[in-house]
Amino acid sequence: MVYAEQRWHYSWVFPILIVAACLGIVVSYSPMLAFAALGGVALLLLTCKYPEIFVVLTLFTTFMKSIFVPGLAIGTLGATPYMVFEGLAIVGMTWQIITKQRKLILPAGIPFLLFYMLFMTLSLLIVDNIQSVFGAFMRLTLDWSLMFLLVQMIYDRRSLKWLIDVLLIQGLAMVLWGIGSGLALEKLGLRTRELFLWDQLQKNDYAAYLALVAVITLAVFLTEERSWLKKYGALLLLAMTPMAWIFTYSRGGLLAIGIAVITFLLLEGYKPAIIRTVRILLVLGFIAVVGVSAVSSSSRTLVIDSFRSLVGVEVETYRHVDTIEFRIELAQAAFTVLAKHPLFGVGFNQWQYYSPIKTRIYEVQSKEFKEVGYSIHNLPLSMATNNGIFALIAYLCFVGTLIGTSLKLRNYADFQQRIYLQAILAAVIGFQVALQFAPSVLWEWPAMGILAGALHTVQITTGSTQIGSHRL
Repeated sequence: MVYAEQRWHYSWVFPILIVAACLGIVVSYSPMLAFAALGGVALLLLTCKYPEIFVVLTLFTTFMKSIFVPGLAIGTLGATPYMVFEGLAIVGMTWQIITKQRKLILPAGIPFLLFYMLFMTLSLLIVDNIQSVFGAFMRLTLDWSLMFLLVQMIYDRRSLKWLIDVLLIQGLAMVLWGIGSGLALEKLGLRTRELFLWDQLQKNDYAAYLALVAVITLAVFLTEERSWLKKYGALLLLAMTPMAWIFTYSRGGLLAIGIAVITFLLLEGYKPAIIRTVRILLVLGFIAVVGVSAVSSSSRTLVIDSFRSLVGVEVETYRHVDTIEFRIELAQAAFTVLAKHPLFGVGFNQWQYYSPIKTRIYEVQSKEFKEVGYSIHNLPLSMATNNGIFALIAYLCFVGTLIGTSLKLRNYADFQQRIYLQAILAAVIGFQVALQFAPSVLWEWPAMGILAGALHTVQITTGSTQIGSHRL
């Protein structure tokens, strides 16, 4: 054994010498380039050892859509920090799976997911100019990859609890950031701006994300026993979540939050802990109503307008509220196009050329306005129109498998696992509700990845091998 270890150490001598020689040559040409190369090697070694670090960094920076890394642009496409972190995480996870340091975990419903990915990719073949949609498809591929990374990351109950704590910290940062952004926009009189969080995120995406924050805080409040600070800090974060939503005016986001919370409470049933939680929520709601009534008239108007917009009532506010007729017109046009192209759709992201309503969007990287067709504000209809019925069926089967498997396995989990599983399940259902009023939601795929990982932890804990995820 001693000689084997010595040979293993000696085997690294020549690669190290080669790397040192290469760095020496590069230093003579460009010291900065050598420093960057050395940093890249260090990052690769770190991600091969701890890929979870870069998965978490990806989660924290996935909201930053308009910050690009200098020098990493490919044509008109730029690389954001979350893309860099996710790339490193993919390298690290792949290395550990290849070297058998961890097993490959496949989510429940993987056949349907693969069919969906296949049909989405094939829809590129009927695109006239693939360069125009390459960036959008790459972002979708990154969403898929992040989902798989999260599945690999959650391999036991300890890793699940750790990730829940990470999500709680992230939720606190995002809620405070959102409230600060909303107050800044209100002070500057810029309510009409669709980009939130200092031009980093679309408001509807942020509002839907708050559904995940709401159920995560409830889960931590119900399961935390050791730290009273974390337990009631989670409750305080839950109370701040509606304040962050107010500045978004997002009807779909509000429905996502409400449906997620109600689903979570219904899944757990009429138990003492849930009854106590409902009472606390009622008290927090009463305090919020009293607080809003006590503040300035402009804030009261803001809250009232937000709730009125939920039922489609036009209000005289600084923000444009889309009417029901507006969305019906888009839906009718989409059904007409779908009837002509039912099997494979019109091509990936090609609806913009068929949309009867045009809008101008601001491209942050080029700093120019671009006129495009208005999106269909319904994911199933948008997916069918762009990519065909087969892609939609495969997607719905995958999501349905995840939800159905969760409902089965939650009965076999212990208290903490069940609460976490039901919280993520409620968030996924809330996102699906939001997607009935939006073409996409930022955290759609990460939430499904966390749910699939949580299912895996329940499966290995209970010894159930008939349903759930699979390990290779």
